[in-house]
Amino acid sequence: MFAFTGSSIIKGNTAVVWRYLTFTQNLGSLPFFEASWSLCVEEHFYLLFPILVLAFAKREMKMGGWIFPLIIIGGLILRFSILIYGQHNHLLDNRPASESFFMYQIYYRTYCRLDSLTMGVALAAIRYYRPNLWERLLECGNPLLFGGGTILVLTLLMNSTGSTAFSVIAIFPLTGISFALNTASAISPQSILGRIKLRGVTWLAELAYSIYLTHFLALSVAHVVISKWRLDAFRGLSFIVTMALIVSLAVALFLLVERPFLNLRDRLFIGSRVREASDSALHRSLTDVKST
Repeated sequence: MFAFTGSSIIKGNTAVVWRYLTFTQNLGSLPFFEASWSLCVEEHFYLLFPILVLAFAKREMKMGGWIFPLIIIGGLILRFSILIYGQHNHLLDNRPASESFFMYQIYYRTYCRLDSLTMGVALAAIRYYRPNLWERLLECGNPLLFGGGTILVLTLLMNSTGSTAFSVIAIFPLTGISFALNTASAISPQSILGRIKLRGVTWLAELAYSIYLTHFLALSVAHVVISKWRLDAFRGLSFIVTMALIVSLAVALFLLVERPFLNLRDRLFIGSRVREASDSALHRSLTDVKST
């Protein structure tokens, strides 16, 4: 969308367009739509994760559980090494340079942001490949919530103190662990969080991804509208206009793009699974008839 709007940033710059089309812009500079760095991380995950799963599945690694802590430790070492490189080359001498180095060399890069993905995959692996361990985890819903909440508070306090070397290195795995524990707690029927039912939460969760994709555009439009109508002095009204635009764009994207493709996915994949199950049941029935 941004590549074909005639922006002065991309006119005559084919390399920038191709980086955005191939989801590699987070490996360099981000001249616009900076939020797209996370889309790159997701796309890299979708492309590489199935290959890794197939590779490890063929080897039938009995010690596969060690992969997850190794990735976390590897991320810590990598971020520490990047910081040492920046300090050695005087790239962290002042605050603007330090913040720019952190954002473009660590924050946006896929290989520095594997912690939360690793924790999510670890949860899924435990659920499907270690069902007994998963059941034991769900029995500890409230301790999981307490642990996740405590780590999250500590992470926020650490982040508020400034970008120290320790916080830059450790904040990503701590955030991933916190959300993993909170997610497991939310699934647990024993947890307070799992028993709370709030109206509108499901709807908001469905819109969350669309809100993320469109909120930058909505904020830009809101700025134009507020300035044109001279609403700057009315903060409450400005807030309402901004939120209305954010939700409206998100709903439009969800209804026009996300939901139709989710329905298509269900028809293509879930429908084929149902047909396979029906064919298998029919085959068993015919086999039973022949045997009798």
